[in-house]
Amino acid sequence: MLLSLVLGAVLTGLLVAGVCSASPDPRYCAEHPNVGVCSGGPGSGPGQRGNCGAHTGALDCWDVTGPPTPGEAAFINDVRGHVPGNDTELLKIARGTCVMLIGGDSTGYVVRDIAQHLGITNEAADQVMGAAMGYACPGLTIDASGVARF
Repeated sequence: MLLSLVLGAVLTGLLVAGVCSASPDPRYCAEHPNVGVCSGGPGSGPGQRGNCGAHTGALDCWDVTGPPTPGEAAFINDVRGHVPGNDTELLKIARGTCVMLIGGDSTGYVVRDIAQHLGITNEAADQVMGAAMGYACPGLTIDASGVARF
């Protein structure tokens, strides 16, 4: 019983902390319905949660099940060749970055996760995050505490 309570608390903490956000913020999606992480229906689109377990990185929690939006395609074109990864991997990075930021993860956490995932420096990951924000998740700004706001 105690183990179940502890595991439940840990899993809830991971979701709340954004280690693997369950879904993009519905307020953001209401304002930006054509953004890739917001445009899919249940089981059909870019905003669908993939295989997301306690040991899964936040950038791996999102399935690439639909074509890129125009903003996501622009992101892929901008970063392709500058960082490791094929177009599918870069699309996953764009969508995961948006979900993490919309979910309230700090930019410092997102940068570290991108850097670890792609095997690049934090400085390069910061540029990838900036490109994702500019192209794939419009309307986000960074406040003084390093959290994205919309």
